[in-house]
Amino acid sequence: MRTCERPDPYDPAYFTYLGGTSDVNDGGDMATDIAVKAGKATVTGCTASGNFPITPYPGTPADGSFNGSCDVFVTRLDTMGTSIRWSTFFGGRRPSS
Repeated sequence: MRTCERPDPYDPAYFTYLGGTSDVNDGGDMATDIAVKAGKATVTGCTASGNFPITPYPGTPADGSFNGSCDVFVTRLDTMGTSIRWSTFFGGRRPSS
């Protein structure tokens, strides 16, 4: 499998799903940015899913609790896009932006 650092952005190394169970009517989950370093993708966006996958790294997450209608998330994937290395919410009681 090729790494994510392939120079042609139209020839992706892999496809994957990241999100919880919120549907579009609830606000859904939306990735807004992806950065790749050393083959590992870091994805940021907004989620309306209370069950968005959150994993501590290192120690405890910056914000491990879903706090409202839309929380910002930051997630790091492994080089194959098959597992989450770490993931956290960033948000308070009001919608994040």
